[in-house]
Amino acid sequence: MMIIGLSIILTNLLYLILVAIVYFSKPRIRNVENKVYSYLVLISIFNLVLEVCCCFFVAHRSSYVVINAIVNRVFLLGLLGWLIIFTLYMIYISFFKGTSFYQKHKKECVGICFFTFMVLFAFILIAPIYYFSNNVYTYSYGPAADSLLVMGAISIIIDLICLIKNYKKIKQKENYPLLVLILVMIIVATLREINPGIIVINSAFSLITIIMYFTIENPDVKVINELNRNKDILEKNNEERSNLLFRMTQEVRKPISNIDSLVNMIDVENEYVKLEDVVSAIKNNTRQISYVVNNILDVTDIDVRKIKITNSKYDARRLFEEINLFIKDKIGKNVAYNYYISSEMPKYLYGDYIKLKQAIMSVLINSVENTKKGFIDINISVMIKYDMCRLIITVEDSGVGMNIQQVNDILTLDKQLDEEDEKKLNKMDVDLNISKKIINIIGGSLMIKSEVDKGSEFIIVIDQKIAEEKKIKRDKNLNDDGTVLIMDDDLNLLYKEKKAFSNNSINAVGTMYGLDVINRIRVGEKYDYIILDDDTVKGSAKSVLDELKNISNFDIPVIVMLEKNKENIKEHYLEIGFSDYILKDNLENNIDDFIKKIRN
Repeated sequence: MMIIGLSIILTNLLYLILVAIVYFSKPRIRNVENKVYSYLVLISIFNLVLEVCCCFFVAHRSSYVVINAIVNRVFLLGLLGWLIIFTLYMIYISFFKGTSFYQKHKKECVGICFFTFMVLFAFILIAPIYYFSNNVYTYSYGPAADSLLVMGAISIIIDLICLIKNYKKIKQKENYPLLVLILVMIIVATLREINPGIIVINSAFSLITIIMYFTIENPDVKVINELNRNKDILEKNNEERSNLLFRMTQEVRKPISNIDSLVNMIDVENEYVKLEDVVSAIKNNTRQISYVVNNILDVTDIDVRKIKITNSKYDARRLFEEINLFIKDKIGKNVAYNYYISSEMPKYLYGDYIKLKQAIMSVLINSVENTKKGFIDINISVMIKYDMCRLIITVEDSGVGMNIQQVNDILTLDKQLDEEDEKKLNKMDVDLNISKKIINIIGGSLMIKSEVDKGSEFIIVIDQKIAEEKKIKRDKNLNDDGTVLIMDDDLNLLYKEKKAFSNNSINAVGTMYGLDVINRIRVGEKYDYIILDDDTVKGSAKSVLDELKNISNFDIPVIVMLEKNKENIKEHYLEIGFSDYILKDNLENNIDDFIKKIRN
C-alpha cells in the first residue's frame, strides 16, 4: 500500500513540476486568475514534497518524533492553505469577476484569507494529532487532522453555492475545477469512511491544479482567438465600409459628369437652352456633391455637443425592422423590394425615434405610391465615431420621379410642422414636404436626386448617440487591467509607449492627435491616466490639457512626456496642471519606474 501511494505521489509531483516549468517559463497576463494559479501550483508542489516526507517520518516516527510532528502539521497547513485559496478563487470568479469589487476591497479579501489561515494555523499547532499503524498502512487522525475535513465540508458548501450561482455558465471551462473538486471531495470522504488508510486528498488537489492549467486564461490561446476574432470583424467592417464608399463615390461622379455636360452646353451657346435652367441644374448637382462629401463622408463634424439628447433610448434594429415589415406589405406585385441594414448598426440609440420613423415612412410611402413597377430599395448604413452613430438611410425607386423645381422646393423648405401637418401625420397622410420638416426638427438632413419618369433617390442622414456607453474601468492606483490613453504623433514611439504599458498588464489606447484625446473624453470615455507628448506637429500638450480642463467634471490625471533637454523645467509643467512627467530619454525604463511609483 505504501509503495502504491508513493508511486501516485511521485507521479503527480513529476507531472506538476513539468506543468510549472511550462507555465512559469511563458509570459503571463497579470490578472487575479494567474496570480491565484501561481500560488496553487507552488503550494501543490510543496505539499507533494511534504507528503513524501510524511510517508517516511510517520513510518519512522519513533526515531524522528519532533521532525515528524513538525512535518505533519506543516503538511496539514499546506493542504488547508490550498483549499482556502481555491475556495476564495471560486468565490471570485462566481461573484466578483468583471466587477470593481475585488480591486476596491483587495486588502480586505487578502486580510480575510490571512486571518482564516492564521486561526487554523494556531489550531493545528496546539490540537493533538494521533497515528494509527498496522502492517498494511499508517495514517494520522485527531482534532488537528479533522480540521482539514471541516474545512473541506465548508469548501463543498461554498462550492455548491458557486455552482448554483453559475448553473447557466456551467459549460464554461473555468468552472471545470469546481465540478472536479466537488466530485473529488465526495470520493475522498467516501474512501476515508471505507478505509481510513487510503489518503489521496493531496493527489486530488494536485489533479485539480493540473486541470486548472487548461482552464485559466492562456495568453497564447487568448492572443490567437482575439486576432482571429478581430480579423473577422475587420474584414466584415471593411467590406461594408468599402461598399458604402463605392456607392458614395458613384454618387459624386455622376453630378460631376452632369456639371461637365452642362458647362459644355453653355460653351456651345445653344439657343434652345435657357441659361437660368443650366445654372439651376448646376446648383442642384453641386448640392449633391456637397451633401455626399460634407453630410455623409465627413465624420469629423460628428460632435456630441451638437446633439440634443432630449429623447429616449430605442432599439434601432427593431425600429427599422418594423418599418421594413410595414412597407413590404404595401408594395405592389410588379415592384421588386430590397432591404439592407448594416451589421454594424448599434442595438440601442438615443433620439426621437417616433419622428425618425415618421420621416422614413413618409419617404417610403411616397416611393410606394409613385412606383407601380420596377423596384424600391432601402439601404441603411452607419458610420461610427466613438459613441456617436451617423445613420445613412437611402431609399431609391424607379417611380415617376420629379423635376428639378420640385426637388429644389422640397430641399429649400425650412418651415416647422403646423397643425395641418400634425393632422396628416396622425392619419399617415404624409408627403415629402412633411418629411423634410420632420428631418429638420430632429437635426438631420435630406438629399433628393430625381428625374421625371426615371425614378428618385432619397438620402436621410442623422447623427444619434449610441446608448451603449463605452465604460473603461478606472482606478487611480493603476492596477492590472487599468487603462491609459497615450497621445504621440510619432508612430514608432507611440508603439513603444503602448508596449511598455502592456508589458505591465495595463491596457494602452493610442492616438496621434490631441483633438482625438479631447473628443474621447468629451463623449464620456474613462481612463486611469492620460499621457501626452509635449511637442507635436499640431500643438502642445499644454493646449490639450487646457481643452480637457474645460470639460465638465474632468478629473483624470494628465502626464506629460518631455525630451531630455526639458528636464530642467519639469517643475514648470507641474505648476501649470500636469500631474507628473515622464522623460523620453530611456523611455521604457522611465515608464516602468512611473508605473511602479503610482502602484505603490
